Amino acid sequence: MCPADSLREAVPVREADAASARPHTEDPLRDLGVRTHANGGTIRVWSANAASVELVVFDPADLERPIARSPLARDAHGVWEAHSPALVAGAVYGLRVDGPDGPPHAFDPGRALLDPWARGLHPAADGTFRGVVLDPLAEEGFDWGGVGKPRVPLDRTVVYETHLTGFSRLNERIPEPLRGTYAGLAHDASLEYLTGLGVTTIELLPVHAFATEEWLRRKGRANYWGYNTVGYFAPHAPYASAEARAGGAAAVRHEFAGMVRRLHEAGLEVVLDVVYNHTAEEGQGGPTLSLRGIDQASYYRHDAHGRPVDTTGCGNTIDFGTDAAVRLVLDSMRYWAGELQVDGFRLDLAATLGRDAHGTFTPEHPLLQGMLDDPVIGAGKLIAEPWDVGPFGWQTGGFPPGFTEWNDRYRDRMRDFWLGDLRRERHGEPGSGIGRFATRLAGSSNTFAADRGPLASLNFITAHDGFTLADLTAYDVKHNEANGEQNRDGTDHNNSYNHGVEGPTDDEGACGASAQHPQPARNPAALGGRADAHGRRRVRAQPARQQQRVLPRLRTHLAHVGRRRTRRRPRGDHPAPAAAAPREPGPAAGRLRAARRARADRVADGLVHARRRHHDDRRMARPLPPHPAVPGCVDAPHRRVQPGAARRARLRDARRRAAADPPGRRRVRTAVGFRRRGAGRRARHPRGAWGSRRRGAAVDAALPCPRRIASRLMSGLVR
Repeated sequence: MCPADSLREAVPVREADAASARPHTEDPLRDLGVRTHANGGTIRVWSANAASVELVVFDPADLERPIARSPLARDAHGVWEAHSPALVAGAVYGLRVDGPDGPPHAFDPGRALLDPWARGLHPAADGTFRGVVLDPLAEEGFDWGGVGKPRVPLDRTVVYETHLTGFSRLNERIPEPLRGTYAGLAHDASLEYLTGLGVTTIELLPVHAFATEEWLRRKGRANYWGYNTVGYFAPHAPYASAEARAGGAAAVRHEFAGMVRRLHEAGLEVVLDVVYNHTAEEGQGGPTLSLRGIDQASYYRHDAHGRPVDTTGCGNTIDFGTDAAVRLVLDSMRYWAGELQVDGFRLDLAATLGRDAHGTFTPEHPLLQGMLDDPVIGAGKLIAEPWDVGPFGWQTGGFPPGFTEWNDRYRDRMRDFWLGDLRRERHGEPGSGIGRFATRLAGSSNTFAADRGPLASLNFITAHDGFTLADLTAYDVKHNEANGEQNRDGTDHNNSYNHGVEGPTDDEGACGASAQHPQPARNPAALGGRADAHGRRRVRAQPARQQQRVLPRLRTHLAHVGRRRTRRRPRGDHPAPAAAAPREPGPAAGRLRAARRARADRVADGLVHARRRHHDDRRMARPLPPHPAVPGCVDAPHRRVQPGAARRARLRDARRRAAADPPGRRRVRTAVGFRRRGAGRRARHPRGAWGSRRRGAAVDAALPCPRRIASRLMSGLVR
């Protein structure tokens, strides 16, 4: 018998029975968590398999000493409910839950558990957490001052991904007590920098309350990024200033809300990176903090034998085939978007959020549709990381309209075009060509359905995972030895190029690549940041203090691709002669022309399957071997004809092939940059899209409209 039993505030059985017997026409999962009122508060929690649930209110000064207890009564829908006059603002509480023994259950009536819907958190000495009762923000006196959400259109959005602490921890323009805090991000120096970059949206790495994994704790290390959530409704208290932490959970929430208000005043949106796919309870043998002890079998995914199913790589996976799990996420998102006024969410491993009771991803999942249908959540930005590590986990392009998705294909193609082709060219190997690059630049029409359009793709080059932009130009392979995992962590596929020197170097040739800043493509969003803008390198997967990224600018680099190079007048100590005598082109000039033609062909391969004919000195038409990139491409028969007649014959062949095409396919009758003036007339040959004259070219390719659009876009960028 606990000595504090005399302080128990038990709900009379007849009142609880009456409450459970009342007919409810509302949603049975309404108002989960604690709701305060004039006579204390009411707590509601869902557990399908529990045999008993008890509310315990603790002394804030001694979390081992309970000062009030109340049993919860169950209704027909598995919701446990109780009223207690001790549930007032600032009260620290927990839940004790009992139930069946053995897998997949993990009930322990002696353990105090965190309410999954708790608005505030209080850490205990043993590494567990207690909930803190908070009144609505408006009732606590917080004033938004009439500041609304910026609501930046998606096609004008540029996202700046940053770590809240890392952003300002080293900024000497910010007062020392505010560095690395919510208030530090809201400081005038931070706002001046962010608005000067021209970004529109700040995406914060996880700020939900999180904990360090047990295996990291045993090594004396701490989780820096925050992808290990404990509470989905509470801001992470260590990110608040010391003054706010001393004021408790309410003061921490006030500081977070004040940061959002200041960013909105500056015209900047706030998007949160949220981790709803798993929790900090890890895998088997992990800590029991909340959901595991309340009803592990219902909240987490298991197979038919009761074994955990992990599609996140983090030890556990929340089962979104359960209505209560879906409601937990929707309530959390509505709270942050409504009461705390954030502008959107980046959904970590979002493919897990769309898996049904059988573990199959479906875009019609109630959770995904619930986000879109909710008037508060759906009005903001919904950005999905469209994959997980489970079966058929890569779902880029598979989310319903209304979601924007991280486009990993765009990331890989931009890196390959920028650095991979350069590496191959220096090694004498053919490049990947402009075709796939143009497809990604023009909106990835081969990945996203036509009804979603290019705004469904969030285009980025670097993010918090993997290499920074500077690392891409300095390392061929990862070097994560400092993490103590024998360099196993992190991907080996980075599409990087060290330019001949692995690691930092003062070599001007290698450093020159780091100075290339191509102009941004016209796509809805990209990830940006400060650290890469300053040329910082971070090879280790273990996070450093700064995690920001920069949006690479593509146009400068693009302008050099396939550009026609001409001889320039010598400068300096070698002035050009006053009157250079005309001379016949020699073998070197012929090789130069051939090299230019070959470069133009490599650039055009994959965008337009053009067939080029070369003419010998006798102006005889000679076909080339079949083009390797065009299966089934066959040249016209070898004929001794004059060039004009050959062109007309090839155009007639192209028209016949176009007429035989199935509906929905478009055939380009002339090469890029060609234009027919009329039937029977000679084709005109202006300068090609890539700056070289194309003679005697014919096209043997059926191009869908998006590819033609990409062709025009690319030619416009280069010119």
